[in-house]
Amino acid sequence: MPSFFLPFPQHGEGLLDNLISDQTSEQPDQDLGAIVSEIAGAGLQKESFLRLSYEAYSMVNGPDKLRTLVSDWGVVAGSIPSSADAGAILGYFQMILGDLDAAKATLESSGSSDWASYWLCRVLLGKKMPAEALAIANKFQGASPVSVDFAYVAVEALLQGGDLEGAGKILDSLRSREGESSQFAYCSGMCSESAGDYREAIDSFQRAVEI
Repeated sequence: MPSFFLPFPQHGEGLLDNLISDQTSEQPDQDLGAIVSEIAGAGLQKESFLRLSYEAYSMVNGPDKLRTLVSDWGVVAGSIPSSADAGAILGYFQMILGDLDAAKATLESSGSSDWASYWLCRVLLGKKMPAEALAIANKFQGASPVSVDFAYVAVEALLQGGDLEGAGKILDSLRSREGESSQFAYCSGMCSESAGDYREAIDSFQRAVEI
């Protein structure tokens, strides 16, 4: 699965088809809170959030269990070493459940940690607030271990705001620094789509899947 594929707010629970196998009903039930604590205790990475969503949605009645976990978040948060990480995870869960307003409030109150800020950008893009997302992303480019992720956020924000030229300049810089990754191909496809070059967009999206 390409590294860029993470649950974005516009997908909501439609991600079930991607995250749940045909054998879900045969899997033993798990303690979602314990899984969250385990993943957070190992230190959050981008892949951590993909695993969090997979673990939640691969359970029987996963969305309902996730909502229950969110409503009782204080119990889980106490087992997570970093309050900033706890806030980032809660905001992320609220986002994939489709409650963008709650996610925005949670992530804004979680400080300026890398992941809280990253998911706040994603929420802002979901709420069609590209200027606000871009302002945050620009603060982290070159100054964060996940600066590349914020650069791609900036590309999406610029495209959403109609600045195709600005998005292309960032992509050119990313290609010279990072090479062509699945995420690069995906964002290139978005640029081509915005420019009306749908054949090139399809080719780029295909490369994103194949890389």
